[in-house]
Amino acid sequence: RISSFRAPLHYMDAKYLTAGAVVALIATASYISRRRARHRTLPSPRTAPAGVIYGEVKRDDGRTVSYAVYGNASKVALFFHGVPGSRLLPVSDGVLASSHYRIIAIDRPGIGGTSPTDSSTLFETMTSDAHAVLSHIGVHHVHRCIGYSLGAPAALHFMSSLPLPSPSSSSSTSLDLIAPASFYPSATSSPCCPVNALAHRLAYYTPALLAPLYNMMSSSLTDINSYMKNMLGSTSPFDADLLRSQGNMPAWRSCTEDTFAQGVVGFTASVQRSFGKVAPGGWGFQLPRLPAGCARVWQGREDTFAPHAGSRELSSLIGATQMIADQHMGVQGVGHLGILEVALGKILQDA
Repeated sequence: RISSFRAPLHYMDAKYLTAGAVVALIATASYISRRRARHRTLPSPRTAPAGVIYGEVKRDDGRTVSYAVYGNASKVALFFHGVPGSRLLPVSDGVLASSHYRIIAIDRPGIGGTSPTDSSTLFETMTSDAHAVLSHIGVHHVHRCIGYSLGAPAALHFMSSLPLPSPSSSSSTSLDLIAPASFYPSATSSPCCPVNALAHRLAYYTPALLAPLYNMMSSSLTDINSYMKNMLGSTSPFDADLLRSQGNMPAWRSCTEDTFAQGVVGFTASVQRSFGKVAPGGWGFQLPRLPAGCARVWQGREDTFAPHAGSRELSSLIGATQMIADQHMGVQGVGHLGILEVALGKILQDA
């Protein structure tokens, strides 16, 4: 009787010990990650073409928002970067030099020099930050709004804060989404790797576990050489060749360093809000239904980070009448990294 009575106790003891060990491991990883983040300093921006301005805006709530302005054209393009990503645009100098737009790129919360915010208010904060930066530098109208990858939902939220655009009006804002992030489960229909698939599912089903996961992975996420090697290895051969041939690797390195300047806080919040279980209508806000001719979606055929199924679904929800694949851009085999260089080059040369 005693042995049969003690067996369940042994089982329960082992169960609680295991749970305690997991909690201790997560707590230790979180502490180490926070310690590392305190001692990181913001890297110096890469050597950029003449006319690039780097600045910061201090918000009324004490938060800081960092941004970059490329060029001085009269037309303005507002750029929402993905993750990894930052205000330091990872494209060739040729794309920036030939732009017909003044490009304003803003670091999202927890990335670069922008103060973090809670993931539940991420897109609302990004829209507010964007309006604050535009006001600070004296921009009264955005001609084109561009969202890349996880920057797509942020761009859509910004568009929802503007008057409904009209194709015939010169005062309207056009939208371009490049390899946009999609809703779960479309986001995992063709995951680039098991870790991404796990992260998307955690964000959807158990978001509280996502931050501990990234904290435990922080040493690999913030090892820039290893991270960039893995990124190149997981994208298409076209992308890898393009990034090397265009001399984009220093730009991608600066951009990636900026992503993790504050640790993984911005990375985690972005994934939590982008792939979490949200209210009907998208990412927790009502998606804008745009008139025909006001929105385009650009997609690479070899993109395994942002699947085509999700892009098609998003296109239909917002009324985008043009979904432009890589063969219509004059290239073949474009993946998630190369599409930024190819599509942005086309977008910024629009009259």
